[in-house]
Amino acid sequence: MPVTKGPGMTSRQATLGKPVELQGVGLHSGQTTRLRISPAPADHGVVFVRTDLGPEARVPATLAYKADRPRRTAIRNGDAEVHTVEHLMAPLVALAIDNALVEIDGIELPGLDGSGLDYLTALEGGGRVELDAPARVLKLPRVVAVSSPHASAVALPADHFGVSYTLKYSSPHVPVQFYSGLITAETFKREIAGARTFCLRQEVEALQAAGLGRGANLQNTLVIGDDGLPIENRLRFEDEFVRHKVLDLIGDLALLGQRLHAHVIGVRSGHALNAALVREILAAAGGGAQLDAPSGCIRADETLQCNASGMWLLDRLAALGAQLAGNGAPAELRAVEQAHFKRAGREGEQLSFNVHLLADEPGNRCLGTVRVGEESLAEARFAFAEPAGGGP
Repeated sequence: MPVTKGPGMTSRQATLGKPVELQGVGLHSGQTTRLRISPAPADHGVVFVRTDLGPEARVPATLAYKADRPRRTAIRNGDAEVHTVEHLMAPLVALAIDNALVEIDGIELPGLDGSGLDYLTALEGGGRVELDAPARVLKLPRVVAVSSPHASAVALPADHFGVSYTLKYSSPHVPVQFYSGLITAETFKREIAGARTFCLRQEVEALQAAGLGRGANLQNTLVIGDDGLPIENRLRFEDEFVRHKVLDLIGDLALLGQRLHAHVIGVRSGHALNAALVREILAAAGGGAQLDAPSGCIRADETLQCNASGMWLLDRLAALGAQLAGNGAPAELRAVEQAHFKRAGREGEQLSFNVHLLADEPGNRCLGTVRVGEESLAEARFAFAEPAGGGP
């Protein structure tokens, strides 16, 4: 049965019907990796496992585990990192596949042809199976916006998932490009999946000097020449550059860990700003977080629209902790040092999230708890990187 609708296609969670495998060279690492994407149960989410590091090297694909790495989206849990996840996460979003176990034997996903098309084709081959659990759908209560000096990203409440993006590159050789549309399985396959990553010819040497692009070539990366066209390659779309930016944005929004009903507008936004938007969307959906700087605490309340797994509770605590530990500029999560779960959150419950800095302990550490009234549902301890300005 063909998949024809978008991320809100049904009210049930979904996974793959059978495992699928891919192999290829990472665009930045230059390392060959093998990838196996397998079915997973309800409320599992998308979780990566670094099989070369052992079965415990698990990294959930959520904002709480995002690592700051240039020109790609990376996630990290302790010593386990996985890079360039956005090219797989975007097709998972488009097909509304909520749960998957992704085993990889190296640090970076295969670059394949530089787009999300091969990932989409593989996932379609695995089939989509609905599960006996309600889908988690995030509906925005208000407009959410983030910006930097030269870029912005805005999420508008909507009853669908749509994206608009304006590409205005730093080079006069790349024309301004614009894309706007609803994101469904059909539109993603037809308009977005095949758009490949790109860079300017002038950027190549600098990227390679920074240790990036080791697996890139003129076939899997569009290298733009002085005429605005790819060197030794042809465009699949007249506006292929902006379409790849849309693919990246969709993949980055997947770090929400749930389906999104919103129309997202990006203007020159990249991975870092996309992640900032994800963080603000989560805060808005949770009713906002209240920061009490003098005592080093942060708290947020949320009424659950459906059941919340222990992993989702942990992700929410980690996102709040990152905001607190970074003193307004979210800190990078280094480790989840302890985690205790008593039960999942239930639909209709009012949850209280509380995180505070452990000022008497070395490093940048936080302790977080989730409660319903006086009952404790979960508790976790996190270690974060020190903020750039010194301490929080």
